Amino acid sequence: MPEKRIHKSSTDKKICGVCGGIAEHFGIDSTWVRIAFCIAALCASVGVWPYIICALVFPNDTEINQQKTVNSDVNYIPAEPVSEPEIRCVACGYILNPGDKFCPQCGQPVNTYNPNN
Repeated sequence: MPEKRIHKSSTDKKICGVCGGIAEHFGIDSTWVRIAFCIAALCASVGVWPYIICALVFPNDTEINQQKTVNSDVNYIPAEPVSEPEIRCVACGYILNPGDKFCPQCGQPVNTYNPNN
């Protein structure tokens, strides 16, 4: 299971996205988080400072998605190109190009014999 980090929401936001990000992190409705912050703000301004601190500290969800994209490329191993098997001239062993009708070295007509198969 991927690590779930707390963040500011870019889709569910009213001011800075703090309540939306907290709600997404804990899997609850953002309305309840907003109500809790409003109640805390009305009680001697206790909720204002935590909201401001969270708005400054929490990363945006777009930054987290970019980090996931960068980290997923770390283990990327490029595939080796697939090459066709070598086709050699039966008479002289010269490596032929695909589509050759005659061997460029000895002039013999090319048949479809492939010694690698």
